[in-house]
Amino acid sequence: MQGQVDAFTNDGIQLAGLKVKAPSPGDWEIVGDFYSYEPYGMAMRKNDSDFRHLVNVGLMEAIESGKYFELYEKWFGPRGDVPYPLTAENKRFLQLQVAPK
Repeated sequence: MQGQVDAFTNDGIQLAGLKVKAPSPGDWEIVGDFYSYEPYGMAMRKNDSDFRHLVNVGLMEAIESGKYFELYEKWFGPRGDVPYPLTAENKRFLQLQVAPK
C-alpha cells in the first residue's frame, strides 16, 4: 500500500484478510501455489487432556457431520467477511483427520 514492496508472502487466509481489508482490494492479487503446509493449533493449558480430548472429538464430529464445512462456508465462503474458498484438497485432508469410532 505504501509502494515499498512488490510482493509479500504469508499464510493464505492472512493474505485474503489483508486484501479484503485494504483500501483498494482490487489492487491486491493472491497468486501462486502453496509451497508448504503449516498446521494450525489451538492454545490450551498444559496437562489438560480432558479438555483437549473434548475439543478433538468436537472437531472430528463437526467434520464428519459436515457442520464444520457449513460454518467454514458461512464465514469464509463468497459472502463471508474474508472470502477464502476451501480447496478440495484441504477438505479431503480435514476429512482424513477424523479418527474411526
